[in-house]
Amino acid sequence: MLKHVEVDPAYKRLLDEYEAFVREIAGPEGSKLLKNAEMLVFITSPNRKTPFHFDAEINFLVQISGSKDLWVCDPNDRAITTEEEIE
Repeated sequence: MLKHVEVDPAYKRLLDEYEAFVREIAGPEGSKLLKNAEMLVFITSPNRKTPFHFDAEINFLVQISGSKDLWVCDPNDRAITTEEEIE
């Protein structure tokens, strides 16, 4: 994982472009939720699996190369995520 790659001018331009795109889609109300844009780059090997987890922030996944299966569940559905798992 590479953190804060937006300090590099090339990644900063990419982040700014993507942030503008997301804000346009989100509209004025949705844009209020978007603060402190930053970029992480994950470099993984083929068939790598990320374990079940929660992210505290709003995220946008951009797949640059290859393919990825992604499952997103409703964190409020206790049939999927129990109180014990959340804790």
